[in-house]
Amino acid sequence: MQHVTIKEIARALNLSFSTVSRSLNDNYQISAKTKTLVKDYAASVNYTPNLAAKALKSGVSNSIAVIVPFLSSPFFIDFFEEITMLFSKTNYNVILFQTFNSPSKESEALDIAIQNRVAAIVISPVHDNSNCSKLGYIQKQVCPVVLFDRTNHQLEASKIGVQHKREIFIAADKLLKQGCRNILLVCCKGIGDNDARVLGIKKAFFGKEKLVYNWSVLEIEYSHPNEDLKKQLGRLLEEQEGGRQYDGIIATTDTLTTKVLPLLLTYEGIIAEGVQVIGFSNTVYVRILNPTWTIFTQPSRQMAIRCYETILELIRCKKLHINPEYNTDFLDIIPYSR
Repeated sequence: MQHVTIKEIARALNLSFSTVSRSLNDNYQISAKTKTLVKDYAASVNYTPNLAAKALKSGVSNSIAVIVPFLSSPFFIDFFEEITMLFSKTNYNVILFQTFNSPSKESEALDIAIQNRVAAIVISPVHDNSNCSKLGYIQKQVCPVVLFDRTNHQLEASKIGVQHKREIFIAADKLLKQGCRNILLVCCKGIGDNDARVLGIKKAFFGKEKLVYNWSVLEIEYSHPNEDLKKQLGRLLEEQEGGRQYDGIIATTDTLTTKVLPLLLTYEGIIAEGVQVIGFSNTVYVRILNPTWTIFTQPSRQMAIRCYETILELIRCKKLHINPEYNTDFLDIIPYSR
């Protein structure tokens, strides 16, 4: 099906190309009567603007690139839904990329975003230094960049997330106050924020007698969590001094909370009876299926709102040739327990 062009609309209405173009863009120089004439005719012939040509002319499109590790995570689904809804009320549209937690896939996504002349990039990076030089180049030479969720990335940029050290300290402190003595922190392998999470549990155990209190970290492969857990059970058994069992568990992501924890809890030789569990998840079904667990919800939609506001401000600064100030905006986790 052949697309109607501005030239064809101009010819049909006996108007100049510039008059039609300005009418479609609500230019103040064109009368309301002419704008109505042009827009009504354009709608009748199903005219759609050539965004590629427009981007080529202006050097930038009206697209915002959102780059996430996985869309299978409820956290990223919530984030993407919210930010898409927000930008739908503007002249911008959102393009989604998934990196599958791969630095090379992340690099490819950034290249495609550049080729599409996006107006800005919102990204949850693979790890704390993935594609740092490329992101730095994009931020300086191409378009604004905002990082969310994984805020430990080395790039100096606007970042929206939570304080991972603080949230794990809160979780571990809660378990200790509930009587737990041996706590297992379950993380996804290769995510830069794990360093901050480990600092959080260290802080919670600071000053605790080592003969009485113990904590360990279990890092699971993101792409195949259940299989990797089975491989690491031997190490967990070796670390248990004197048959000590874990009476508290903290799972730091949706994937770990919904997939790994149910499997881990079946190993009685490792996990104590009546174990206390804290999971980080944006999946409401976890609350229904496991009412004794404490669930901390990541503020994904609030992050999307902050990213949306920050992107619009950075685009405005770029248009006005103002050097923006880069800040890290921390949000609070949302506890839920029964």
